[in-house]
Amino acid sequence: GTDTYTGYARLNSVEFGRAGQEGYTSQYDPRFQLSFINAGTVSDIKPSKITGCSFNNGFSPAIGVFATKQLTLENNVIYHTVGAGIVTVSDQVTLSNNLITMIVWPGAYNGRRESGNYFWEGGIDIVSSNGITMKNNVVAGSERAGYRIYNRPCPISSTNTDPWEGNVAHSVLTGVAIFSDEATFGQCLYVHGFSVHKAADYGFY
Repeated sequence: GTDTYTGYARLNSVEFGRAGQEGYTSQYDPRFQLSFINAGTVSDIKPSKITGCSFNNGFSPAIGVFATKQLTLENNVIYHTVGAGIVTVSDQVTLSNNLITMIVWPGAYNGRRESGNYFWEGGIDIVSSNGITMKNNVVAGSERAGYRIYNRPCPISSTNTDPWEGNVAHSVLTGVAIFSDEATFGQCLYVHGFSVHKAADYGFY
């Protein structure tokens, strides 16, 4: 038939161990440990939420959010991913109080030496999103970036509470990254709410 049904997932205190499949190819088949794909907007009818879950020793990024608005990911622990910890290609997602550690760069995974691999995964990767709330997250150990963020123009009104605050990155190659093909240059870019230390290359790029 041609009928399509969209459900929801509300997970609390669930452990994902040795999950996922390496080899991301597209948003419709991400092969992550947990993915929301074209799930629409979170609502009272579809109250999706991921809280207090753990992801360990995976073979891919842990959580992917694709075309799913207003999803909340909070108080989750992610340890050892191949690629990013959390990837969102959605709007108005809330990321709060998540701990992400040991992000392995796929170009060096399992003995590889991919000198031509220039893709920089972040522990939290929101570069293709908008309207993200990101507070009190910690990325502690990434072979590439702690956070890959999107372009936010200045000025941000000082009378408003900034939706990014209290985020930490340490033991990383680069703390917070926004690359030239991802930013709109010629205008002020606003970066706020990050603390970076023990960055082997750049704190902010």
